[in-house]
Amino acid sequence: MGSTLEAVEGLDVDPVKPERCSEFQTNFCCIYEETKRTMSKVSGMSIISVESVLEPQDALNIVSKTRQEFNTGVTRSYEFRAKQLKNLERFLRENEQEIADALYLDFRKPPHETYTLEVDVILGSVKNTLKHLKEWMCPEKPSKGLINILDQVRIYSDPLGVVLIIGAWNYPIYLTLGPLIGAIAGGNCCILKPSEIARHTAQLLYNKLPQYLDKSCFLVFLGGIPETTDLLNQRFDYVFFTGSPQVGRIVYCAAANNLTPCTLELGGKCPTYIDETADIRTATRRILWGKLVNCGQTCVAPDYVLCNKLVEEKFIHHANILLKEFYGDDIKESKDFARIIGSKYFHRLTNLIRNAKVAIGGETNAENLYISPTILIDVKPEDEVMKEEIFGPILPILTINDPEEAIKFINQRDKPLAMYIFTMKRLVQDLFLNGTSCGGVCVNDTLVHLAVENLPFGGVGNSGMGSYHGKNSFDTFVHKKSVLFKNLRRNHNQLKSRVRIFYIVRKTSVTLCGVYPFYVVYLSLPFHYLEMDPNAAVCVRDLVKCYGEKRILDGLCMNVARGTIYGLLGASGCGKTTLLSCIVGRKSIQSGEIWVLGGTPGEKGSGVPGPGVGYMPQDIALVGEFTVKDAVFYFGRLLKMDDKVIKERFRHLSKLLELPPDDRFIKNCSGGQQRRVSFAAAMVHKPELLILDEPTVGVDPVLRERIWDYLVETVRSDKIAVIITTHYIEEAKQADRIGLMRGGKLLAEESPARLLTFFQTETLEEAFLILSRKQEEGRLNNVMENIIKDNEQNGIEPAGSVTSVATFDIAYGSKDELTTVRKTTKIKKDKTSLDGSRIKSLLDKNWKQFYRNITGIIFLLFFPLLQTWCVVNGVGGDVRDLKLGIVNDETMTTSCPDFNINGSAEPYGYGECHFYNLSCRFLDYLDHPMINKIYYKDISQAKVDIQHGTLTGVLYMAKNFTKSYEERIYEGKDAESWLADFGEIKAYLDMSNRQIGATLKYKLYELFYDFQEDLFTQCNWTKRLGNMPIRKHFIFGNEDEPYTIYMIPGTIITMLFFMGATMTSQIIITDRKEGVWDRSIVAGVTSLEITLTHFLIQAAVVLVQTMEILILIFGVYRYSFIGNPVLIIFIAYCAGICGMAYGFWVSAICGDHSQANISVSGGFLPMMLLSGLIWPTEAMPIGLRIFAKCLPFTLIIESMRNVIKKGWALWDVQILQGVGICMFWIVFFGIISIWMIKLKR
Repeated sequence: MGSTLEAVEGLDVDPVKPERCSEFQTNFCCIYEETKRTMSKVSGMSIISVESVLEPQDALNIVSKTRQEFNTGVTRSYEFRAKQLKNLERFLRENEQEIADALYLDFRKPPHETYTLEVDVILGSVKNTLKHLKEWMCPEKPSKGLINILDQVRIYSDPLGVVLIIGAWNYPIYLTLGPLIGAIAGGNCCILKPSEIARHTAQLLYNKLPQYLDKSCFLVFLGGIPETTDLLNQRFDYVFFTGSPQVGRIVYCAAANNLTPCTLELGGKCPTYIDETADIRTATRRILWGKLVNCGQTCVAPDYVLCNKLVEEKFIHHANILLKEFYGDDIKESKDFARIIGSKYFHRLTNLIRNAKVAIGGETNAENLYISPTILIDVKPEDEVMKEEIFGPILPILTINDPEEAIKFINQRDKPLAMYIFTMKRLVQDLFLNGTSCGGVCVNDTLVHLAVENLPFGGVGNSGMGSYHGKNSFDTFVHKKSVLFKNLRRNHNQLKSRVRIFYIVRKTSVTLCGVYPFYVVYLSLPFHYLEMDPNAAVCVRDLVKCYGEKRILDGLCMNVARGTIYGLLGASGCGKTTLLSCIVGRKSIQSGEIWVLGGTPGEKGSGVPGPGVGYMPQDIALVGEFTVKDAVFYFGRLLKMDDKVIKERFRHLSKLLELPPDDRFIKNCSGGQQRRVSFAAAMVHKPELLILDEPTVGVDPVLRERIWDYLVETVRSDKIAVIITTHYIEEAKQADRIGLMRGGKLLAEESPARLLTFFQTETLEEAFLILSRKQEEGRLNNVMENIIKDNEQNGIEPAGSVTSVATFDIAYGSKDELTTVRKTTKIKKDKTSLDGSRIKSLLDKNWKQFYRNITGIIFLLFFPLLQTWCVVNGVGGDVRDLKLGIVNDETMTTSCPDFNINGSAEPYGYGECHFYNLSCRFLDYLDHPMINKIYYKDISQAKVDIQHGTLTGVLYMAKNFTKSYEERIYEGKDAESWLADFGEIKAYLDMSNRQIGATLKYKLYELFYDFQEDLFTQCNWTKRLGNMPIRKHFIFGNEDEPYTIYMIPGTIITMLFFMGATMTSQIIITDRKEGVWDRSIVAGVTSLEITLTHFLIQAAVVLVQTMEILILIFGVYRYSFIGNPVLIIFIAYCAGICGMAYGFWVSAICGDHSQANISVSGGFLPMMLLSGLIWPTEAMPIGLRIFAKCLPFTLIIESMRNVIKKGWALWDVQILQGVGICMFWIVFFGIISIWMIKLKR
């Protein structure tokens, strides 16, 4: 691989003898001067004169100044790292063309190779790093043994310090800036040393990169071998070198003098194996691409091929074709083929092919540094081309007989940086993977494994040490620091006395239980083994809350003492409301600890949920149908206060807060009035902890001052704690302590007076602005250290501080660098207990919500009636007035005005009968309400009217219809075909509307059978011979029943299911959207109680809907039924309850009413289509039929139909199946809904 110090290639270097370093440095200087003279002669351009760029002693000064900058801590914050990475991305995008031009000048690198293999790869790496940087920076939480169960153990990723990156000339952007991404992500300062051989690119980086990156932390160092040698003599915290193994030894030797760790990305001869099972053309294409990109000057390019003779011949054949496809007939003139970097490298390569057998290529041009793609055959292991890495467009092929021989050949040489295997045999692939050692392997392709960010890239042995790319780049440039936190509090010893460990003595050794499976351990540990401050009302440590990948709270620490007012200040969106929701236990957290009034929210002994906390959320969180008095009394009763006490508190708060009249509905109050009522509801029970989210928004300034005075007085007299958020920063001066919050972090946590004094400002707004700017610059820690020092010098303890391990974190608020840990405590879920007084209050609330919503009552009670009326009157009736065209060629006129039916059939002799004008006789039978006869003279015109939609069908009777019909009857099976043709009525129907067309068709059949039976009767023949030879008998129902009868069971079930689903989903979402659900739970109500009370009210409504639908259908419209009416009511009611359960599930997965409506409607429609309501399930494919019968109301519709029409009892198997499936869905929807509600927290 090319490098800054590539001039020493070929030297015999012994890496274990550091005393030879000075000898190597002398050789560097001599060869460097020779290289400079040669390149000047060849290209006519002078190499960069590095002697004038820096004085020898400048390297020491630069490293020292960079280290001083690192020691300020500026690079440690996430914000600083992300900003530098984004600036690096901007450098690449804004200078894309300049980069391509510089690389073209250096070695005529094709622009598309530059964009693909240099710029785009780096951009992808930057994007991936930015996406995962916060996650990578978080301390890791390893597992721990029993002996450390009371301790916290973490692994911190510490920046190393000042790192040196020495790039290579062959990919001067990718191999220089690629490692820089990891250095920046790791929080380091960095000195970049690009290769002077790619001089135009080096100059571009020197001129442009400092315009984008922080100049004091990231420097570009230009120079040749003397300058690089001087740079290596300095003490770095890490060295990352990309180059050849020979120079890698020199770098490693220099780093060893300072015990500096290194990553060496070197090179080597990368083997490629092909066998006959591979697609030889595809393999050839991929190998040639990997070999010839960048003119073969790639560290992981295929260096040689191992294959048998047959594969070699096919490879040569395909290579000839593909090279023309790649570069055209004249490769020398192709713009897609690069050049060798310099004459020294050109002459080295030409010497390799001088005495070799060339199968393809071999052309050279020293003036243009051009070597054509060259393939060598009959190569022997001892040939010159096999003694060193080729690093050019030359590909030797060595013949082997089998994979074992290839593996043996590879293992006899230095370990390569990459290996390529082309075979379809998994066994052969495994042989190479398990039988060789190399940096990386790519099966059936070349180079592309480098593009996978999550795969480490690096060598082994002679090909390098260490790796990078993706997370591995970050890990390369950080130190994994082990940390153990011990608790030194006085109660820790008491805690240890509560730990009871049973152990067994096995032979002569005593082993703690839990080490081996056969030991038993019993621990009695309190949940919070890390004790919190007993004087704190709220204590938050290292809190992390995420929505998806976005961190809302980022390692936040907070301490609220009892008897104080804590002002939480910050802009909208900074995380204040989310933090309060976590404190009251309504949102789960990813990691960290929360302690409220003696325990974790939800834990026994904590004030949350319950009467210990008064919570006023940002939303009003009141029922709109409540009056002002109802709202306050509701929360008082939830907290089990006596009505007299509630009344007394209500009068006091009403006067203090100037509440609206008692009987005014909340929905009719203004926004400010609603907030005051919400405030009163939070204060009604005098809680220990009062949490107020923006209580003074929209409040009159005089009233705002009165509220603050009341809070101050209450805190002093009752020793309660108050957390108050506000946008009016200056009003928080009355607070005992404030927390300034921005971007999910607490920038500071101190008394207002101390902040004003320290920052020498007159307003908190100015102090907040200063802290925000320091956070943007990544210097927040420096400011906070100064505040702490100032406090110590003045003998002032931080407000509300505690003497504990966490004091440092709390004083800082949130550390600017990420200090979050994985979840250490868990907010307890809602209990499932039931309390009579709470249930009574909830039922009262739900009932008032229902009966005071007039529109809702009208909808719930009258909409089922409207639906039923529409079904009964609009579905299943007989079709009427269908226009049927009549073309009768048997009469002289279009109609039969003087026809007499009695003369159309005259019996004679023994069983004989003459027919006259039967066409007119049949037309008399068409006098039916369904048919409107339209007479036509011409059949063609009638067909045209069918096509235009004027007619539904046409009947045509030929002119000799009667005679042909008579002869057809008499001659029977001996009748000729023309008799059958003329003796029939031809019907032309429009079947585009299948229901209408089929109805008309069967009605014509029915009328014709009536016509024929009457005709046979008049002729004294057996009447039944005039109809089909099928005798129909009906066990249930009858032939004349309308389709409505079939629809009634499905109509009842689907209406009740849909109404139950709609009603439940809307009401529960309303509670959640308005915040009433969460606020009630904070007051001590459980989710089970809320769900149960909603269920009771809605179940009563469903029962009313069930009765009114059944009364309308069977009582008003008098539709008959056979089965037990109680069973009919029960089945219908089960369907309504199932719909309620479905609606409850919808409310759990949907966030608003629109989503709920779409979900209910979208789920209901396919269930209805598959239920057999519209079309029998027997017509479905077997798989779909089974699926349909598993849906909530498919089988229960059949059960309802069987009870109504057949009178079956509950214990019939089919009835039980329908009811059982319905019950299953009720239970399933209920369980999954409760689980999802808890999961959403």
